[in-house]
Amino acid sequence: ALEAIWIPLGALDTSAEGVLHVWRYDEGSGSVSRQRVLVGNVRNDAIMVVDGLRAGDRIVTAGVAHLHEGQRVRPFSGY
Repeated sequence: ALEAIWIPLGALDTSAEGVLHVWRYDEGSGSVSRQRVLVGNVRNDAIMVVDGLRAGDRIVTAGVAHLHEGQRVRPFSGY
């Protein structure tokens, strides 16, 4: 069985068609791209991704409504 990947609910973005996706960060280009996901259970403020992400993928977890394809972003490195 695949290990479940849990992400913050705030990382989910919904298109006009109701399709769920996250924004995956590409370290090489420093940009984000939309990645469609299938989700499962919700627990507290997290949701299980059952398809569309692999362990180690970096995704945007805040401000997802303001992103667009290919946008360059800087990872948050902590306070």
